[in-house]
Amino acid sequence: MINFTLSLNSKNKKIFYILCGFCFVAVVYIITNLMMSTQNGKTNEDRIRFINALEVSVVTVPSEVKTVKIPYEFDDVYINYNNIQKAAGYDLFSFRGKEVVLYTYALKDKDFVADVHLIVFKGEIIGGDICGRAFGSQMLPLSKDSAKFFKKE
Repeated sequence: MINFTLSLNSKNKKIFYILCGFCFVAVVYIITNLMMSTQNGKTNEDRIRFINALEVSVVTVPSEVKTVKIPYEFDDVYINYNNIQKAAGYDLFSFRGKEVVLYTYALKDKDFVADVHLIVFKGEIIGGDICGRAFGSQMLPLSKDSAKFFKKE
């Protein structure tokens, strides 16, 4: 059996603890960035490419583009909407109080009247949804599974 003993004086212990803390923060930062990987949404072509990856077809010019501010305090509506985001791997919580751009793209399919909404912050897609335009339509997360709902079999 091998025993390993590390003996540090008071000054070296402080340096050791500082380095351990720095390493911990670095690992948490890297993991957080990997988990919250975003998609490029700087150009219309980038956004269309992202939507096409969901296997839905939309009109290539957004029907609406507007700047909105994500509230700092989430009410029940925003909590529910953020749960939709989380289902697709996004989370708007870290964007509270920020101004974002909301792009709306109409589905091309004549059998369904629906829109794809993309939320973009500083050129990165940070969320969105797929939603029918009819009153009471379900709002779905940005995913291929959700997109299947709007495709003909």
